[in-house]
Amino acid sequence: MRRLVIKVMAAEAMGLVENPRLVKEAAMPSIAVNRTDIYYELRGAGPSVLFISGATGDAGHFDRVADLLADEFTVVTYDRRGNSRSPRPSGWETTSVAEQADDAAALLTALALAPAAVFGNSYGGITALDLLIRHPGVVSRAVLHEPILVSVLENPGEVQAVVGSVVEAGMAAGGPQQAVEHFIRFAAGDDNWDRLDPDLRHRMASNGETLFNVEMGTFESYRPDDATLAGITTPTQVLVSQESADFFDEAAAWLAARLGVEVVQTPGTHTPQWDQPEELVRTIRPFCADPRSCRSQSQNRCETKGELSVAEIPQAPSSSRLTAALPHLAGVAIEDIRAEGGGLRISASRPTTIDLTVRRFRCELLSCPRRTCVEQVDSLNFRHGRRSQLQQDMLTAIGRFLAGRPAPGWQPWCTAASAPTPCSTGCVGCLPSRRSEVPACWSSTTSLSSAVMSTALS
Repeated sequence: MRRLVIKVMAAEAMGLVENPRLVKEAAMPSIAVNRTDIYYELRGAGPSVLFISGATGDAGHFDRVADLLADEFTVVTYDRRGNSRSPRPSGWETTSVAEQADDAAALLTALALAPAAVFGNSYGGITALDLLIRHPGVVSRAVLHEPILVSVLENPGEVQAVVGSVVEAGMAAGGPQQAVEHFIRFAAGDDNWDRLDPDLRHRMASNGETLFNVEMGTFESYRPDDATLAGITTPTQVLVSQESADFFDEAAAWLAARLGVEVVQTPGTHTPQWDQPEELVRTIRPFCADPRSCRSQSQNRCETKGELSVAEIPQAPSSSRLTAALPHLAGVAIEDIRAEGGGLRISASRPTTIDLTVRRFRCELLSCPRRTCVEQVDSLNFRHGRRSQLQQDMLTAIGRFLAGRPAPGWQPWCTAASAPTPCSTGCVGCLPSRRSEVPACWSSTTSLSSAVMSTALS
């Protein structure tokens, strides 16, 4: 796997770097952004994905995951300011989630990789969340894995007391470096710490001063209000690991409810990038890709032969089903959904028009009774449909126009039953989709001509 390592030297402008000059350098790739120098690494080619690490802030947290994704994406990892190879700025004694998000936004902008999919773990999760809120233009979608939202917990003091005791024990045993080891063993497990690359482990331990004197105790108060979270329209996943502490589940559930999404479980601990990197990649890869590239699964060995626009379909689905099909609408207060001008108009906090495209499949098996079908989107289209609902409605309207509407009180009669009963729908509206499905019991006494019948069924 080839790893691209570059150094960018450029003047700052409003905290962002414009038109950076790239200089290859194998030792220390860094970039001056937001009044600090940020070390970063690039892998692969394709749509960009940024990984934001949690406590100890080292790019090496995601080495294995980045290598796995580099076959499809341009993957960016970096040392957060004041951690590892990103030097501590002069006079820098405090930080904030907003400052961390500004760094990430400036990095993506300087590298011309925005918008990017963003993955944040732990402290990096709340940084990614703030990036969504304050810099939505640089984020195409976000994956938030166990973001540290202590302030939303029912008993935040209890959690902070437990963490505090772990850190105090580490400080007593050997100062900040030993406290980092105690903390990571507590959060991620002994096996994960022991398996880390020795160089990464050494860098992480050396970040104790930044972790305990600058970051910890500051990030824990972060809490966006409900209205701000409801206003996020960028597609977002909230992940929680199966082996993590219960308070991570509690925080994830709180956040997911306000974003209007479901919590997705992943195997492993608080750091699945270490103990379950392959499983984590399988979870996030489809989401990080362009939604239009998502692969469909067909049991009929069908191939894509064309496209059918769901914007043609005039029925108004429920808002819950709509947000399931269009996750970037999750959390938006949908007031009305109706057909308009051949599309779906969705009225929310502001007028929004969504054009969704699904694919039409053609089965190449000659024995298949269903030669074509459309990709299924629940409540927006129907199984084995040969035409969209709008097309069906258009044919019905044409048939009615050519045949004329029935006179008042006129009803076609079905002769198959023991006693004649009137047709419940009447006229062309009850015609089926296929000629072979026309019931033999249909009475020839209806006023439809064969020409009209042929028009409606063709």
